[in-house]
Amino acid sequence: MEDGSKRIVSLASRAPGVTRALLGLTRPRRFLVLCYHRVNDDAHPFFTGTPVDLFRKQMEALRRHFKVLPLTELAERARRRDLPKNGVALTFDDGYRDNYTNAFPVLRDLGLTATIFLSTDAIDGNALLWHDRVFDAFHRTRTTEARFENENLPLGPADRGASLAIVLARLRRSSPEDRDLRIESLLEELGIEPGVPGGWEKLSWQEVREMASHGISFGAHTLDHPILTFVGEEEARRQIRESKRRIEQEIGLPVTAFAYPNGSAGDFDGSTRKIVEEEGLSLAVTTVSGANDVSTDPYSLRRTGMWGDDPQLSTLRLAWARMSL
Repeated sequence: MEDGSKRIVSLASRAPGVTRALLGLTRPRRFLVLCYHRVNDDAHPFFTGTPVDLFRKQMEALRRHFKVLPLTELAERARRRDLPKNGVALTFDDGYRDNYTNAFPVLRDLGLTATIFLSTDAIDGNALLWHDRVFDAFHRTRTTEARFENENLPLGPADRGASLAIVLARLRRSSPEDRDLRIESLLEELGIEPGVPGGWEKLSWQEVREMASHGISFGAHTLDHPILTFVGEEEARRQIRESKRRIEQEIGLPVTAFAYPNGSAGDFDGSTRKIVEEEGLSLAVTTVSGANDVSTDPYSLRRTGMWGDDPQLSTLRLAWARMSL
């Protein structure tokens, strides 16, 4: 938020009923799409999940103040210019098992729905996604320095986060084959043994089918999470088409939603958008922050987070975010 917006939210949070007042303002109808990844109490230093108790409180606050609807329904109603007041959709990226063990029971208890975007190779292979391997390695390594692409990266407590950011930025710009070879070399340098450590497990197809039978939707998120603007058109199409096909094969339902890996402004473009549409998907979500309205391109939907440890204040921030695109 801009400084002025922060001050307004800070002042407003001290007065009762402000969230309801903000949500009741007469504005062009807009909807929010919330983005989650992991829901657990692990407190990982580089990829923290939402604590389970906080997630429940956030969902209770959302149910009180917003109309939680399936993502595909909100997108379709935007096309028809028939958006509900204070509509919001819940999404999760990547398909972590804690979406089933920790988030799903909360959603089921509260009667809420969500869309989970799956990178399908990790499910098929019971493996970590490439970025999970890097996050985990930087957390577990005991070495204080690593060699990566002819550069020495410091790994002391004060430097590790910055070195991780350098590695991730370079790997995101690699082809999947080159990326995986570089990760293998990096993990050897860091002294990390192969395997799937606890907390990083992905959903099983059985868990996916169970959630689908209880109203949870699933969308495609590529096979192995490459940044689509850094692979060729043929590979981008394969990643999109085959992840969609694989999920449909397992759940027996059409898949119409897609999430761009990473999802920031440089991670998708007109070419990838065109492929997503040509492959029969009706919408795509980004991680570009903001609200959506009837004019928003359905293949470039913005998402936001419900951040902070105070669900009431987080909900107030969402109410403010809904007012501006």
